[in-house]
Amino acid sequence: MNAVKTIAGAFVGITAGVVLACLLAGPLCNWLNIPMREGAQGLFFVSLLLPGLSLAGGVVGALVGSRIRGRRAAIAEFGVAVPGINYILRHGGYAVIFNQAGEVATVSTPTAWVLPGGGQEPGESPDTAAFRESKEECGLDIVVGDFLGIADELVYAADEQKHYRKRCSFYLAKASAASGTGEPDHQLIWLPPREAESRLQHESQRWAVAEARRFM
Repeated sequence: MNAVKTIAGAFVGITAGVVLACLLAGPLCNWLNIPMREGAQGLFFVSLLLPGLSLAGGVVGALVGSRIRGRRAAIAEFGVAVPGINYILRHGGYAVIFNQAGEVATVSTPTAWVLPGGGQEPGESPDTAAFRESKEECGLDIVVGDFLGIADELVYAADEQKHYRKRCSFYLAKASAASGTGEPDHQLIWLPPREAESRLQHESQRWAVAEARRFM
């Protein structure tokens, strides 16, 4: 997705450069007082202008595309950092899953409402973690789609007496099949997006659902 934006930006820039070269050929000939007999001079100046303007347009377009990509990849942060506390970084992948009715998959546990997903295992990518956890937690096979963004959630695990910086990668996803019942104390509940936002415990996950709604 990120590479596509950069390539698309470069393509648009190159196309703009080609168009600009064609438009400037005539005025440039007039300014230099060179007659455009049968278009020969126009073609000559187009050939001179085309490489430079196309290259410049491509570079500018690629930069714009990468800037868009950079904004999407910026890390949002939720929670209040306590001064003097060492937060342990924990990477994870989470899915915002929609069904045919446009509802969002949420998981009700004894302690919270959450999105399907969880921590990454060693060597595991965040999208793979989102796929695995969705199947383990609520019995859903999913098709992972667009990357929505990254958010840090600052949390305190009372049972471990540790502070964590949960670096969550969020993905848009669709359910492809129900493969089982999931974990016994995890109940899959489909909710309208705005209701899901109001019920989810973590602010980063509410943010992810809001981001996902922009794709719908």
